[in-house]
Amino acid sequence: MSLKINQTYHLRMPLFKTYPAFGNATAQRSELAYNFAALNVGIWNTVLYVNLVLPVAAWHEVRKSEPVWNLDKKAWLWQKEFNQASGTYVASLYGWIDGNQSKWEMYVTHEGVYTDFLWYEGEALLSAESGSWRLNHNPNNNTRYIDIEWENDVDGDYDNIKFINAIPGQAAKGSYIHYGREEGSELEIFYDIFGQEENRLIEIDYDEVSTSGRVKDNVFFGDEQWHCWNDVHQDIDCE
Repeated sequence: MSLKINQTYHLRMPLFKTYPAFGNATAQRSELAYNFAALNVGIWNTVLYVNLVLPVAAWHEVRKSEPVWNLDKKAWLWQKEFNQASGTYVASLYGWIDGNQSKWEMYVTHEGVYTDFLWYEGEALLSAESGSWRLNHNPNNNTRYIDIEWENDVDGDYDNIKFINAIPGQAAKGSYIHYGREEGSELEIFYDIFGQEENRLIEIDYDEVSTSGRVKDNVFFGDEQWHCWNDVHQDIDCE
């Protein structure tokens, strides 16, 4: 690991997050277009939630600590002990600068169970405007699981994050959900959901405030048209 600059203010924290919940559970009536969109986002939500609860918790907890220089790794180390229902954990995040990138490794220790499991690693531009992560499945199955690609506008006009199935040997490897936000757009949230096995793309545009939106999938709907819903999730004609 080569550290070109030894001041932590050059190491801007990269993006590591999931995406917000979809829809509005208080809507009185839901019909075909909304239900289809919500179902497909929900399938990915379930997969990601079950497997990313601990990695995301480790990320949020370690950010509360102050970095110290680690001579062995020649990197800055953020370290934090935290508790979950399953026990006590220690998150250790190493960050260093290599050329025009920052590089990162997150290790997690579960007290009395496993030590320093490399849960994810990645790199980012020094501006923290884009980067990627590679996640391993879990300490009992140390294989590649999810790749993440992200972009983040420091001015807040847009951000997007893509979760890609990276499981070796699986037919669905390469499938992804791509979430993004574009401030100022009529429907500022988008989800693109791609299925590798079927070579199938589902496109969703969505308003986070009203929860109205639209969906396109030529397999399910049998056409290339948008199918829209309103703020109470009733099917409507698209304008």
